[in-house]
Amino acid sequence: MTSNTNQPPIPKQTNPTHTLSAFKDYLQQDAEPLPSQWEQRTFGRILPKGLIGQFADEILCYWFGTHTNPQDNDYGHDGNKWFRPSQDVDQEIKTRFLEHLHLADAGTLDILKQTPHGVLALIILFDQFPRHIFRGTAKMFAYDTQALALAQQLIDQDLCHILAPAERMFVYFVLEHIEDVTLARQASLLLATLMNETQGPQKKSFVKAFRAANKHVDLLEQFGQYPYRNPLLGRTSTPAEEQYIKHTKSRFARSVKSPTQEHTETQTTESTTDEDHTNETRVQKLKLLFLHSFRQNARLMRARTKKMRKQLADIADIVYANAPLPYSPKGDIKEAVYAAFGRLRDTEHQRIWWNADEGNTQYEGVDVSLAYIEQMCKQHGPFDGIIGFSQGGALTGLVAAMEPEKALGLQFVVCISGFPSRSAQHDELLQPNSISLPSLHVVGQNDLLVDPDRTFALAHCFQTPQIIEH
Repeated sequence: MTSNTNQPPIPKQTNPTHTLSAFKDYLQQDAEPLPSQWEQRTFGRILPKGLIGQFADEILCYWFGTHTNPQDNDYGHDGNKWFRPSQDVDQEIKTRFLEHLHLADAGTLDILKQTPHGVLALIILFDQFPRHIFRGTAKMFAYDTQALALAQQLIDQDLCHILAPAERMFVYFVLEHIEDVTLARQASLLLATLMNETQGPQKKSFVKAFRAANKHVDLLEQFGQYPYRNPLLGRTSTPAEEQYIKHTKSRFARSVKSPTQEHTETQTTESTTDEDHTNETRVQKLKLLFLHSFRQNARLMRARTKKMRKQLADIADIVYANAPLPYSPKGDIKEAVYAAFGRLRDTEHQRIWWNADEGNTQYEGVDVSLAYIEQMCKQHGPFDGIIGFSQGGALTGLVAAMEPEKALGLQFVVCISGFPSRSAQHDELLQPNSISLPSLHVVGQNDLLVDPDRTFALAHCFQTPQIIEH
């Protein structure tokens, strides 16, 4: 599903009855009609009425398909989508469902907790989709505890029988994804029951799932955690874990790597000698977007950061953005800018992110620049981080403030001599301690153009800013 900009904002549901108790009451009264707040959707799944129920239906139809009812004995499992890393599938899920994930994380979709299939849709959102959207990063596992609470709700209230066998399998997977041997053993037992109860073509898939669950149990009994997650989570591996990581061929261990990283490591392995295998595993590079300062451009920025680019070459690839607006000051602003920056014959090559009025309270063109950055992220990203200089640093602050809504997938920002926008239209975005994205702020104590206090003011808009003064 692509984002529908014509839809009104979805209000967060505040109904206190977001539990399965009403559904259990409904099951106990066979003759009762379906409650007015629910309706049957694809394959008879009971979901809340309205847009949020539609969201859940789209999630389940995408994941389990629409060609065959999962309740049918001959239902075919989509192993390529479910279990094999694919850049195309990962990108499709990110494009269609990242917004859904943010809404669910904010509690906006909590009304889905009223029915088993609504809970299942949330489980797919929290447990499966992050493993595609954030593959190769620690954020793959960031929503596991939320998925666990939902899965345990279905299991503890004995409502898994409402779900199709393949749907139940994904509920049980949640238990083995948590690094807890007791939960992994429970998953193994539940999958064994599912395997024994099933006949027909699906049984083979459940046998594989049961065997994989036992391997998860073995890992937790041996190591107390899943070693293949160590590089992503920044955990130090023991010698035994290092040997496991080096030699394992299990599919679930490989699935935490992006397809690009997997391909790179495979090529590296094939082209090295046995002695080369002692070298450290190649680390996936960061991808960074650089935003130049006032009256600069991408070409000049690239030339002036040549040394930095070489120093970062082993860990980062850099893309330089060229501001969409030409520098064209007028009237008093023109004279003031010339007084501060000097007069040049040709200004067409000079690019800016906005034109400010005389009082610096109205930013003409800033919306164009923000739309341009969003398009850059979609066409040339995803980017791990944005580094902005001066006016580019100020724009970086605005992008960071809008990130929860825009969902560009940024992991951090760096603002060098940045400053908060003075435009009244941005007041609500740039409140103190309001931006959750990790950030680094470089303050120039001798900066003649950007007062250090303004750079500190931008830093204080972030919840966990790191500040360096020079």
